[in-house]
Amino acid sequence: MTQDEKVASLKKAISAGELLTVVYSGGSQPGAKRDISPVRIEDKDVVIAREITGEPTPVIKHFSISKLEIVPKGFNAAAYDPHKKLTEPIQTLTDAYEAIKKGLGETPWALVLNEKGVGAYKKLADGKLEPIADVLLSPATQHNLVISMTGATEEDVPTGEWAVRGPIVKDPWGEGLDDVDERSYKKLSKAVDRFIKVAKTEMPS
Repeated sequence: MTQDEKVASLKKAISAGELLTVVYSGGSQPGAKRDISPVRIEDKDVVIAREITGEPTPVIKHFSISKLEIVPKGFNAAAYDPHKKLTEPIQTLTDAYEAIKKGLGETPWALVLNEKGVGAYKKLADGKLEPIADVLLSPATQHNLVISMTGATEEDVPTGEWAVRGPIVKDPWGEGLDDVDERSYKKLSKAVDRFIKVAKTEMPS
């Protein structure tokens, strides 16, 4: 079915108050079958519709017309499940390490996965690595131990499940009192995003 044909079918359903069955390739469950009641077409590629499938009460949602296919009621596809919990795509430090490697691509950083977490280390002239990572992603408990060595107080310790340490914030007064940017996240994927952003910004020359 072409885009124009889909738009025509949606307009017809809006006029008749008709319920349509569609397979939607976008959203949280791509390829799921959904029952929708179209309300109006917002622009060339967006239809606003009531999501009926599995919902106790209809939920208004926006659908991309190019990502939906109108199918017969009994079409063989898994139905959309509004109660299905999304799986965190990055669940372990090994997953995080692989995601960071992919996100940074070719990089002058030495990326290390060890018992502390995932670290971005500068390479020294002799081929060895700096002893302390410029950017470190680790479990918050391990991270607490690491930053306590810098003299941080208990109040400075992040409270999320995953912590990202870096970059070093230089003392503007030149008194040697540098600080470290500390952030924590409940989701490991968010910590990975932060790590990649910092590592790209602080890239060694």
